[in-house]
Amino acid sequence: MNRLEMIKILQSLMPGTDASSSSVGQSECVVFKEGVAYSFNDQIAVRADTSFPFDGAVEASKFLLTMQSMDKEEVNIAHKDNAFLITAGRRKVTLPIDQKIELPISIIEQPRRWREAPEGFTDALAAVARTAGRSENQYTLTCVHIAHDRLEATDNIQLIQWPMDTGVRASTLIAARSAIILSKYNIVETGLTDQWIHFKDEDGLVLSVRTHEAEYPDMSEFLKVDGDLIVFPPDIGEVAGRAAAFLDTRKTDKIKIQLEEGRMFVEGCGASVEYEERGNVDYTGEAIAFFIHPAICQKLAKEAKETIITADRIKVITDDYEYVAVLQKVKE
Repeated sequence: MNRLEMIKILQSLMPGTDASSSSVGQSECVVFKEGVAYSFNDQIAVRADTSFPFDGAVEASKFLLTMQSMDKEEVNIAHKDNAFLITAGRRKVTLPIDQKIELPISIIEQPRRWREAPEGFTDALAAVARTAGRSENQYTLTCVHIAHDRLEATDNIQLIQWPMDTGVRASTLIAARSAIILSKYNIVETGLTDQWIHFKDEDGLVLSVRTHEAEYPDMSEFLKVDGDLIVFPPDIGEVAGRAAAFLDTRKTDKIKIQLEEGRMFVEGCGASVEYEERGNVDYTGEAIAFFIHPAICQKLAKEAKETIITADRIKVITDDYEYVAVLQKVKE
């Protein structure tokens, strides 16, 4: 068997093997059954066609480590008792398997009809997901809203709305953390079944994500911003990248941008270190600030066509989407 091909398959299946918050049996495993490889942790399921010749469940991380530790292009895999015997050159690994498949992959019905995903869907999903909230007390705001005509997410402080014909026929919510995982794949088709939305990538791999039933808030009024134009320094994306290096992502994944009379301050704060960079900006209002994911800031720096600022909001308009953030007054 080709080692690199197996590594690629295993890596693509890993999102479904996170068993940290899963009660599903064998959710830490990759299951091989009748020419298909599966993973499933109750929130995400992944399936891929494979030429693997045996059936059974094997711990995904150990199997991936085994493939990565080999130094030959081709590896030999034999089935002996309750283990895979994997050899390549002078290296050999005996990997325990479970021939009894308990992973409940049959509960996930595949869609009868697939719809073409629009160009740029993956890029849009990545950007929108990074604006969702984290508080489980406002669970809807930790999700990405996929409607037939747009993608959007908000944490009640910032919002991205990306109009597009998504190809998804019904309004659907998925966890933003799942959307970020999806953004690593080149999605070409989508499909819906009860409680699941399915995504197919260009290699035919299928990722199924659990959906959530809730009404998403109407953001139309929040998007109405009428104020003054402002132009940020052309290197603000580079500044954001430098500030991002100091973030402690366990506590925050956002940088702070503060505006004062004629000046701008960009801050990245970690657990024990703070980074600040100052620049000039044509601004004459009160001292205000907003928080933004550095990747979104870098994206906006490249794609902004118009930026509008008011006393309480800032809005960035691009050719494809709109971003709005609430401004906070800075205490003297």
